[in-house]
Order: sequence, then structure tokens, then C-alpha cells
Amino acid sequence: MKSVILSNLNNKPTLLQVELNKKLKMIKFLQAKGTIFFILGILGFIGVVITIIVLATGHSAPDKLMAMYIGIFGLIPNLLLLIIDRGCVWKFGAVKVNKVEKYILGIFILLLILNWIRLQSQL
Repeated sequence: MKSVILSNLNNKPTLLQVELNKKLKMIKFLQAKGTIFFILGILGFIGVVITIIVLATGHSAPDKLMAMYIGIFGLIPNLLLLIIDRGCVWKFGAVKVNKVEKYILGIFILLLILNWIRLQSQL
């Protein structure tokens, strides 16, 4: 996908064209450097931040304490995952890292299914 900047009479790109080029650059970045854990990590990071904001703006002390615990036990492992993922992409490349991450994700899904089967057989 080539991004072409069309210009008006003054040879300056319009605001819509600039925004379109920014979106195309982000899509190219995610296709070239994005990995499974990177995208899941960013989504998890956003979810944890939203949860912290909702709980921290509550009126009770237990809500604020829960926001602190979620911040400690939710953001720090997520941040470590993103740092390790970026280091592996820098060293090995996005294609090789994605291949390994697919295996890891597949193993976790298999373990979840086996655990669900184990729990259903206990009834």
C-alpha cells in the first residue's frame, strides 16, 4: 500500500490527507513490527488503566485500595511483557517472534481447555 499525498493548489496537503497518511503509517508499522503479545499487551494496558481510573475515582477507601492493587499487579507484568516482546523483536525480528508467540498462545489455550475439561469431570 503506497501512501500518496495529494495536494491542493498551494502544494500543501489537506488535514484529511495528513490524517490518512498517519493512519497508513500506523498500519504499516503494525504489519511490519507488530506481534501478538504487543497488540494484546497494549489492549491489556488500556483495559487496566481504564479500570484503575474508574476505581480510583470512587468514594470508598476499598475502591482506591483495589485500584492500587490492580495498578501494581496489572500494569507491571504487562509492562514487562511489552519490554521483553520489543527486545525479542529487536533481536530476532517480528516474523520469528510471532511464530514463537503463536506456539505459546496455543499452549495456553490448550491448557485452558484441559483445565475446563478437568473441572467439568469433577461434577
